[in-house]
Amino acid sequence: MSQTNLIALKAKILNWARTPAHEIIGEMAMTPGELGALVGQLDKTLGDKNNRYIVLGWLFKEDNKRMSSKELSDGQWYALYKWVDFWLNPEDDKWYPIESFTMECLDVFNAAVKEIYVSDLEAQRYFEDQLDPDDLMPTAVGHLGGEVVEMTDSDHDTSNPDKERRGAPMTLRTHTRYGKQLARDERRPQRTENQIMKELGYD
Repeated sequence: MSQTNLIALKAKILNWARTPAHEIIGEMAMTPGELGALVGQLDKTLGDKNNRYIVLGWLFKEDNKRMSSKELSDGQWYALYKWVDFWLNPEDDKWYPIESFTMECLDVFNAAVKEIYVSDLEAQRYFEDQLDPDDLMPTAVGHLGGEVVEMTDSDHDTSNPDKERRGAPMTLRTHTRYGKQLARDERRPQRTENQIMKELGYD
């Protein structure tokens, strides 16, 4: 998704979040089950709750800090409800998100990680410590129409900081928009911490 489309999507979600309470009540019951289904769908799409915190923060917080669902206002819950847009499949009697949601959600996550990583040194350490490309592999491959048949041990050894970390497979790295961006970023000279600090306005 292009930057323009991401901005438009975020604007649409924030506009839903400003819906008056009487309109929300007329369309959404706000029951624990309904709210739980929204949280469950986000976790299923993104891989875990930590990634959900990142997406919610990027959508609803001005400083992009991670956000728990406990912090959501009624309007923000309603915005998620409109975004996921569940529909009932009569063939299996199960509820599914609208087709566009999955890829939009992953695009938002990718944009959020990139934006937060670039702007926040503390966040950089969090992502380096907590997020492993393997964690999202089954989710990402499934949405691309494939299937994970085997997960092998990562080459990344946390006990040896000099050992190179293995990233996403070349098929994902070179055949998706985000993968191409990762490949381009890897070819760029790596900034030192001092350079990053100067860019952030610290001497």
